[in-house]
Amino acid sequence: MERRGYSLIEILFAIGLLALVTFLGLIYLRGATGRAGSHGLAMIVAEELRMARQEAITRRRPVALTFSTGDGATPACTGMALLEGETLPRISRSHGFVQEFPNCRIYVGLWPSGSAVTKNPVIPGDKYANFDPDRWLPDDSRKQDFCFIFMPNGVVRTNDLPLLGGAYHVVVASGLNFGASSPPPGPALVSPGPPYTSLIRTGECYTIDISPAGGVGMTSGLSLQDGSVPTQGSMDTLGAAPLPPTPQAMATLNPVLLFQPKIYPPQDPTLLPPNTDAVLTKDDFLSLETVAISPSGDPLYCNWNVFADPGNVVPGNDGNYSMQNAGGGGRMEWDPDYLQPDGVTRGAWRSVWQWRPPPDASPDDRFSLQCAVQNYGGAPQVAQIRKILVIPPGKVLFQTDRNGTDQLWSMNEDGSQQRIYQDNAYHPSATTNGSRIVFARAGDLFLAYRNDPSRIEQLTTGPAADSLPTISPNGNCIAFRRGNDLYVMKTKINATPVPIILNNPPPAPAVNEKMAWSPDGHKLLFDKAGAGPKDGEIWEASIDYNGGGGNPVVTGTSLVFATHDPSEGPLTGMTWGFDNQIYFTNDFNASPTGYDPYLFRRAYGAGVWNWWRSSYFIEECTPERDPGGGTWIMEVQRQIAAGQTYQIVKYDTATVPVGATLTPPAMTSAGNNTHPVWTR
Repeated sequence: MERRGYSLIEILFAIGLLALVTFLGLIYLRGATGRAGSHGLAMIVAEELRMARQEAITRRRPVALTFSTGDGATPACTGMALLEGETLPRISRSHGFVQEFPNCRIYVGLWPSGSAVTKNPVIPGDKYANFDPDRWLPDDSRKQDFCFIFMPNGVVRTNDLPLLGGAYHVVVASGLNFGASSPPPGPALVSPGPPYTSLIRTGECYTIDISPAGGVGMTSGLSLQDGSVPTQGSMDTLGAAPLPPTPQAMATLNPVLLFQPKIYPPQDPTLLPPNTDAVLTKDDFLSLETVAISPSGDPLYCNWNVFADPGNVVPGNDGNYSMQNAGGGGRMEWDPDYLQPDGVTRGAWRSVWQWRPPPDASPDDRFSLQCAVQNYGGAPQVAQIRKILVIPPGKVLFQTDRNGTDQLWSMNEDGSQQRIYQDNAYHPSATTNGSRIVFARAGDLFLAYRNDPSRIEQLTTGPAADSLPTISPNGNCIAFRRGNDLYVMKTKINATPVPIILNNPPPAPAVNEKMAWSPDGHKLLFDKAGAGPKDGEIWEASIDYNGGGGNPVVTGTSLVFATHDPSEGPLTGMTWGFDNQIYFTNDFNASPTGYDPYLFRRAYGAGVWNWWRSSYFIEECTPERDPGGGTWIMEVQRQIAAGQTYQIVKYDTATVPVGATLTPPAMTSAGNNTHPVWTR
């Protein structure tokens, strides 16, 4: 077959047809590329916003997604950066989209809308309502970007970006045109601020909606517009595409402790033993607050270590941790509202840690608590609570009949946390360190160990009722009353009592009676009643320990230690302090009410009796001196009126002038409360 050639007309027609198809295809492909580009970039931006919010919640620190404006040159953005940090936020990552999406732009600004424009809404209950973007953003160049700052609770704050229809909006378009720059409506809080303009036209676009609560959504087209802004096809954007900022690196600086860790509940230094920062019972706990700042903006971590005093605590008693960052390190919490010591600056790293002694801790055990604060890679800043002293629970024991029968209760030195210690018990007495306690029950004497409440030993099974036991400072001996006789014996089951003095009737009322050991345990004071209604003197016995097995022996003859004024009543209720200061009361006077109570004090061996008084209408007796080195006195008082009960009071003799009238408030209230005993 012979091939026929194409005519010139056919060739020209074919070329024209091909050109037309190519032209139409390019138009189609350009539109398709614009649609795919704006949609793909919008999906990426929406997902980045969601990820920034999730990171803020997870990391518990502000995280911002910012859109770069080239230091305020244009609102048509092509890149974004992620900033994070409580203070001095750093750019952790950034990305420009001009290569992947050359015709697309990211825009934040205004456009004709029927919806009202508002700024900076406050969400009720938002703990970050006082967050200041102007102070948080690191420099002016960042403040000129469009910043969406997500808080750890998920809400979003901005550098004064306007809301349309109750939400922030980010437009992603296949090109756009915008008008001249103009400030956003409403008062400006951040300066210099990003460049605001009004949209004139966009290529095909998508709108990302961000609610003030942090939710992120995406819709096709330009949200909320009134129809005056064309949004079709693809178009060029005027101006250069600004590059995103480069991620930053900063030298790590060591943290700074704003103050030494604070102890809660606060400790009264006047009541603490020497070289001690806090005291607590083994069933109590302390809260310790640490506050620090991070000069380089890095997160801070707090680690507590517990050390037992060598030789004072069984090895291995290294504490019982009760919070997640105890003993192993944990991230401190950023508190944006914490007011620093300068009274102006807000925001600091804060950690509150709780510690209680180990279950087998004993009274007089001591622990050292040490706190180390550091950032990742930095040197730890160490603070130390010098000493924590474990004391018997309650610190004070006393006898009460508030439940209808005699019981021993414990309480703190301020009268708080009153609770039962032993049922069916009365007349408590404790060693100086509070580790051993004796008390009476049903006419016999018992020994209890404060660090082991289940361990109780019966010391006597007497032929007569035993009462008013007084244990020596080191716990080796007890003095007690049996009928009308006074005895001393070794603190041992079925030990043999040795008489101190026989036929010594107790003063009336019996609540007045009390014995007192000297600090070295070799002297004992007791009150000796006489024949007359006002008769009653303080006597002194000497105790030695040269009997077989270290049993006590009464040496010599008991002597009068102090005698009363003939016109006044009996002397009762002795207490002998660690510094050889002796206190007792004179509880009787014939007029005007039959009572004129005085509290007397004198150093053993010499000196003048100093005194305080209460009131003609108050009976006072059985003072108890603080054995821990303080000048506090506990005492039993009762108003002289029908139906009045005995209550325990406390006052500081260092703050009450000699000769003054004592008016302390009662620490107890219900029932009769007597025989107070310090247990430390």
